[in-house]
Amino acid sequence: MWNAYTEGFPLEIDDIIMRTKEWVEIKPLNPDQDVIARQFFKSGKGGLTFKAGHCIILFHIPNAIYNQYLDDAERKEMERLQEA
Repeated sequence: MWNAYTEGFPLEIDDIIMRTKEWVEIKPLNPDQDVIARQFFKSGKGGLTFKAGHCIILFHIPNAIYNQYLDDAERKEMERLQEA
């Protein structure tokens, strides 16, 4: 959806910041640990069990990257206008 919206402006997975609905950044405590999974599972007698409910995770594209996209979109629009 990002590629369609931005006409192919590059976005790396490391550019995106995951946040909670309270806008707190979600960071792993250990690079090998799945920080999201612990919100969905709880420890029980038989090991980990799935915990029902919903969790909202927001994907934040930092302003600096979004502003780069806006500059690129403006440049492309100017090129289209000059071609017409």
